[in-house]
Amino acid sequence: SKVEYAEAVNDGIIEEMAEFQDGSAFVWRVKELLSTMNVDSTTASNISSNIEAIEQAYAVRASPSEVSALVDNVIADFEIVSGVESTESSHMEEAFQSPKKQLNSGISPDAIECKPEMILVLNNNDSRPACVTETGADKLESLGWGMRA
Repeated sequence: SKVEYAEAVNDGIIEEMAEFQDGSAFVWRVKELLSTMNVDSTTASNISSNIEAIEQAYAVRASPSEVSALVDNVIADFEIVSGVESTESSHMEEAFQSPKKQLNSGISPDAIECKPEMILVLNNNDSRPACVTETGADKLESLGWGMRA
């Protein structure tokens, strides 16, 4: 959830809705998992409170660092309950910044990097970049919005 959220939200604004929804889905799944676990009511209540804190952070578009810390709390809770230590997945290393974040950091539009499954399309009028699926690129080109970089 923390990687998706960091990719999705910048200065309290959702820039990548799909990533935001992916992160939200992870939080929902954690709630579902908790409901199937055999833990005492105090522990379940503590974990639920930590999950609610994440949901609240999502609702107010908190900073990615705040969401990351809250997610780490829930991960630690599950490590204690399960007795299994969490390991970072390789997807933690593959965080791509949104096109807007890349532009704001000084990267030129034609040098924007998209996720492997996405295609860079540049707007015909102002070179505004968009990372979209193959179908999305076809649609944007057919509408005359832009061209693949």
